Amino acid sequence: MTNHDKRRGISAGTIAALSGCGLLLVLFLVLTVRFGGSCGQPAADISASPTRAAAEPGAQGIVSSDPAASRGQAGRAASAPTAAPSAAPRSFTLTAGGTIAMEPDVISSGYYRDVKAYDYDDVLTLLTDDLRADINLVSLENLIVPGAKVSGVIAPAEVMRMLRRGGFDTVALGFPKCGEKGADAIRTTLSAAISAGLRPIGICSSPAEAAPAAMIREVNGIRVALLHYTMTPTAASKKQLKKESAMDLLPLTAQAAADVTAARSAGAEVVIVSLNWGKVNATSPAKDQKQLAQSLADAGADVLIGAGSRCVQSAEWLTGNRADGSAGRTLCLWSLGCLLSASRSNNAVAGMLAHLTVTVGTDGRVTTEAAYTPTFAWRYNVASTERYQVVSALRDAPDAMNSDQRSALAKARTRIEKAMNGAPLFERTPR
Repeated sequence: MTNHDKRRGISAGTIAALSGCGLLLVLFLVLTVRFGGSCGQPAADISASPTRAAAEPGAQGIVSSDPAASRGQAGRAASAPTAAPSAAPRSFTLTAGGTIAMEPDVISSGYYRDVKAYDYDDVLTLLTDDLRADINLVSLENLIVPGAKVSGVIAPAEVMRMLRRGGFDTVALGFPKCGEKGADAIRTTLSAAISAGLRPIGICSSPAEAAPAAMIREVNGIRVALLHYTMTPTAASKKQLKKESAMDLLPLTAQAAADVTAARSAGAEVVIVSLNWGKVNATSPAKDQKQLAQSLADAGADVLIGAGSRCVQSAEWLTGNRADGSAGRTLCLWSLGCLLSASRSNNAVAGMLAHLTVTVGTDGRVTTEAAYTPTFAWRYNVASTERYQVVSALRDAPDAMNSDQRSALAKARTRIEKAMNGAPLFERTPR
């Protein structure tokens, strides 16, 4: 072969090399279009996509096209997680009852000397048809301390079984005397509630347990924060808990508004605040209660549920002045009164259940509808022993109820209807 022929020919190795380069060039162009968009532009950060973030496990919160539509939006941290708007409204139901105070006469009514045991299984069972909500909440003003003598503060552990058997699933345990027996009594009370299948709120065994984020539960696809605070602990409670450096086991109302904001930042779509507040036997809220309620409405609470006065008080809508300048609506139930105590005054035997339907709209707006059932604490005598049962004042009286008690039941219903006159609740029709 001549030199001229060698210059004109292309070797097989050259052809292979050129082919390889071509394939690399094509692959480079494909990858650039796929991830970079165009040459010189950074690849898109798909992890920052709101849609992707909402789909990730643990994503929380809501997105609303109207800044005023969802509670506490302005109070959320800039990094608060968000979720895509729902395609349809979502709802859950909540039934809340007033205070249960196991005072000495009520405690002794459930003691059976022949077996030397307490049994309160029938005390609340006539209410079970009215306690079929997604959340059924009651306030208990007693501690459970195994081995300790029962008293006006310390009740038998069987009380927790009574609540669960009656239909309640959540129990608010913060009350003024809650700290008088110390931190160990708070912890044993928590343990008794949990062992009975109840979800306790209002006291905790550590500050982390009371953190707003820890109080969020998912109900029918809605992230709900249910918080509870005690307004006025007794001097003995404060003294004992301070002595043990355990004041933070009893959440107080001083931190409530900040916790509402924190619950929003943690992703709560609905915030409900239960409160033990007010003076016993007061028929209307005091000035400091009204101020506290307004601060909670301003912070973005959707519902306030009051207990502690042991007397039913009215309810109203509060207008919350939010941090972003918008206005919100908060349903405030000042006091649900007393479901059960030893007192036979008309105020004490007349209690109520509040039935709420809370809806989160497609835009994140929260709306609440409310009804009520008046209740009556029936005391009767069996073999020279007093017994108690709580009954709905809207249902037919039990056959065993005598005429005097029927008359007292009717008065209890009238008392509640009078208290609810003009309130944004309607009397519920029994199921």
